[in-house]
Amino acid sequence: YTDVEKTVIKGSYVKVEAHRDADGNWVAEEIDRKRKPWRAGSKMEIKLKGSIESMVGNTWTVAGVEFEVTPYTSIEDSVSVGDRVKVEAAPDESGKLVAEEVDSKEKRHDDD
Repeated sequence: YTDVEKTVIKGSYVKVEAHRDADGNWVAEEIDRKRKPWRAGSKMEIKLKGSIESMVGNTWTVAGVEFEVTPYTSIEDSVSVGDRVKVEAAPDESGKLVAEEVDSKEKRHDDD
């Protein structure tokens, strides 16, 4: 079930929260209308949740999405392949996704 804001119409600028299902398809969980369009030079951000599928050097893959980890990436706890995480990333000048934050969801719940 996708929660869609009532004011979303064709041509609207939107924020989409989604996840990948077992078949690798993107499934929208929530769609909200944004008042202002994204403009070149504006910061576009991607947030995703899923399992770490690979960690090859500074290139990690979570839920089928590849991104770079840098010395500036905030990583909550130590993580490894198979861990469920939440990632916040943004494209750099070349369009490559760079992680700003990686939060280990499983470990956080264990501490509760």
